[in-house]
Amino acid sequence: LKWNVQLIDETGKVPFQKVKDKNLEALFAAMVNEEEGGGLFDEDDGRPFLDSLRDWEDEDDEERDEGAEDDFYEDLEPEYFTPGRRVSSFDEFGMIRGFGFSINDEREPGLFFNEDGTDTTSFTKFKESFSFYNEGGINPYTCSEFVIRTLAGSDDALAEELLEQRSAESLRDREDFYSKVQGLASEMGIQLTESISVLRAIVTVERGKSMFQIHAVFSTQKSGGTSQNNRQRNSPKKAKRSERNDKLEYPLRVLVLRENENLID
Repeated sequence: LKWNVQLIDETGKVPFQKVKDKNLEALFAAMVNEEEGGGLFDEDDGRPFLDSLRDWEDEDDEERDEGAEDDFYEDLEPEYFTPGRRVSSFDEFGMIRGFGFSINDEREPGLFFNEDGTDTTSFTKFKESFSFYNEGGINPYTCSEFVIRTLAGSDDALAEELLEQRSAESLRDREDFYSKVQGLASEMGIQLTESISVLRAIVTVERGKSMFQIHAVFSTQKSGGTSQNNRQRNSPKKAKRSERNDKLEYPLRVLVLRENENLID
C-alpha cells in the first residue's frame, strides 16, 4: 500500500474573478505571443479572448466587437448556449471561442487546449497561477513564477531580481521583494497577504494497479468564501459553517470535497 499527501497553498494563486479586464487582455496577449515563439507583441492580440470570455459570462445577447454570443455556439456540433454567469471551472474554457481548439476551423488552434484535448503550456501555467476559491489577497512567497513574471510585465530583469530576492535567506531581501511586489500588484488591483487562508489537499492511495484519490479545498476563515455550488449558480450567498462544525470549532471549513476526480478548479 502506497500513500501520498500533497498540500498546495491556494492563497498563492490570484483570484481570477478579481483581475481587471485590461490586465486579462494583456495576459492573453502575452500567452498568444509565447505560443507563437515570443518577441514583441501587441496587447490588442488579447482582445478576442477577453471579448469572448465576457460574452460567455454576461446575460445579454449583444456580441462584443471580437466576441461570440449564442448565434456562434448554435452553429457548432453539438450546439450549446452561453450560460450568462461567471466562469466557475478551468474545463469550461474549452467551450469558449478561442480557448478550445476549433473543430470547425483547423486553422484556429486553441489558446488553452491542443487539438488532442491536452493542455497548452499557457493553460498549464494559468491553472497553476489562478484560483476560483481564493477570494482575498495572494501570498507572493508561494505564488508561481508565472505570477511574478506577469506582475513584472515586460521587464525581464525585474522579474529575475524578484525571483532571486524571494529565494534569498536575507530578511532584508525578502522584505524588499514583498514591498516591490506589493507595488506591482496594487497597480492591477490585487492585494497581498503573508498568511495561508485557502489550502488544497490531495491524498492519493495506491494498491497494485488500483488508485484512490481525494481532493479537498479548505478555508481557515470562519465566514466568507464561496462554495462550489453557490459559484455555479452565480449566487452572492456565502458558504456557511454547519451547526456541528460550529460546536466542534474545527479550524478549517471545507469548500469542496471530491473523490477520484482530476480536480483542477
